[in-house]
Amino acid sequence: MREPPRIREEHLRTCLQDQYDLDPVTLTFLLLGKDYNAGVYRVVSDQGTAYLLKVTSRPFYEPSCLVPHYLKEQGITSVVAPVPTKRHALWTQLREWTVIVYPFLNGDTSLTGMTAAQWQEVGTIFQRIHQVRLPPAGFSALRQETFDPTGYVRWVRTFETQHLHAQHGGSGAARALCASWVAHQPTIHTAVTSLAKLAAVLRDRPFPLCCR
Repeated sequence: MREPPRIREEHLRTCLQDQYDLDPVTLTFLLLGKDYNAGVYRVVSDQGTAYLLKVTSRPFYEPSCLVPHYLKEQGITSVVAPVPTKRHALWTQLREWTVIVYPFLNGDTSLTGMTAAQWQEVGTIFQRIHQVRLPPAGFSALRQETFDPTGYVRWVRTFETQHLHAQHGGSGAARALCASWVAHQPTIHTAVTSLAKLAAVLRDRPFPLCCR
């Protein structure tokens, strides 16, 4: 999100104090992320600890918090899991917004410049993740990959119909997104076509259960 969510800062501060026992000294909105239904902040507590605060109005997908937390409990400390609330929940609600707090990590998220040793470490981490056993009850809300691209294709067509062919308007961020989409539209359509072809191949292959 390139513009701050419509949440008063004092409400966010109160939420952090009540739910996380966290007294923010600074609360800084960050121009990061590609989700236009979410916003992120850098929070520094009165003890000098930095956190990443995420608020989203998108329908909440619980495994996005439950799975990282479970992996971290299994000893995979490289996974960034949410910070629990005082009641040991992994997220909380502030009106129509879902609020999630993470440790704040300084660094570059780009894969550019990775050394051979770093790539090997990444491979080791993913190997450990794939070897983790699911809890006996599993994750009931976890989506299963069916290699069916229908939903993706429909979303692309709907987005283009509702936004690209409509009259110009909306926020500056929305206009920038549409302009970027138009500039890369041939590449997007090529990717969607390739997705449909590859999905047909994958559906004919035997795979273990995959999730997304």
